[in-house]
Amino acid sequence: MIPGSKCSTYNAIQVYAIKNFAKDLFPVADQFILALDHVEKMSEEDLNSNQELKDLANGVKMTQGELNKAFDKNKIKLSEFFFEFHQVNRF
Repeated sequence: MIPGSKCSTYNAIQVYAIKNFAKDLFPVADQFILALDHVEKMSEEDLNSNQELKDLANGVKMTQGELNKAFDKNKIKLSEFFFEFHQVNRF
């Protein structure tokens, strides 16, 4: 690829757009992690006694998994951005 060519400019724009979109999704991913922390604190007895709660917990887990797959597919590492996100938003 020739530097300055239309193809390299297009690729740079595409990478920039993906990174910005990913940054917009990090708060969503962060909330899913918090939700999963709460799900993991629930006892099996609580989950088994309430089918709707169990279904909700499974839905949160599946959605988190799909979000992670999307990040992985686009070679986006959540850990690299979470530190930055929390540093900026902690005040």
